[in-house]
Amino acid sequence: MHVTNNFLNKGHLECAVLSVIERGSNRDPFKQLALKWILAQNFGEVKSGNYHDVCTIESMGTGDDGRGERFGYRLIKSVDLAEYPQLSVSNDVVRARMTMCCILRQDMSS
Repeated sequence: MHVTNNFLNKGHLECAVLSVIERGSNRDPFKQLALKWILAQNFGEVKSGNYHDVCTIESMGTGDDGRGERFGYRLIKSVDLAEYPQLSVSNDVVRARMTMCCILRQDMSS
């Protein structure tokens, strides 16, 4: 989770929601399917470039498992979009690739 938090929260210089494909509803307010773009400073032991950018398709929402217990999810997958090419390498930006899945459950003891 530490790497996930670093990616999602560290050094974002610019970001944009490129397109919202599906929105939440009264029945499922947390549901969203969207295309997004992020430009961020590198973190950790990344050796190439000082910045990275990534275009992603992100899905989030809630569901019930086989035992009827509620959970939340967030899925992120990098995508190549012709209309959003990689920023210039001369600007020290590297196009990132990623896949991430987070399953969230409420801690009933807290």
